[in-house]
Amino acid sequence: KQWYQRRVRGKDEFITAVQKYITEFFGEDPAESPDFARIVNDRNFERVRGFLKSGNVVIGGQVNSAERFIAPTVLDNVSFDSPVMQEEIFGPVLPIIEFEDLSELVETLKRKEKPLVTYFFSTCKRNMALLEREVSSGSLSINDTIQFLLMPQVPFGGVGNSGQGRYHGK
Repeated sequence: KQWYQRRVRGKDEFITAVQKYITEFFGEDPAESPDFARIVNDRNFERVRGFLKSGNVVIGGQVNSAERFIAPTVLDNVSFDSPVMQEEIFGPVLPIIEFEDLSELVETLKRKEKPLVTYFFSTCKRNMALLEREVSSGSLSINDTIQFLLMPQVPFGGVGNSGQGRYHGK
């Protein structure tokens, strides 16, 4: 899940950068890219497609049921009560939740199920340290989305209901 502080300028720039890198990695039409995977089966395809109704689609949102294709999608104006925030996504959907006060966000996160990964984007070292100290999840990724997966030496697994006992697929 991704959280973005409303008072910090840059959400629009972040969304623009995400679009830039989607295009750089997969071309103008990710459906035509040999490097963009499909959803593994029909049940998961329908589950992930349902998440697209959880907010405003600002990038992507295209689907092809016959190919189980869902374009890389960014959702804005997502709430904690949205279906996309109720379980692990395991698909190309990135929800953005804005917040006014980091302390309130931290308290909200403490009341929720622990996610497999928490993604946080900020330039404020104090906010990064607060999240690292106060929020529990399988992994915490700050200003990055994949680095932890590229390092097999680093443990990767969930806490609580999220991925018990599994580390890098072992």
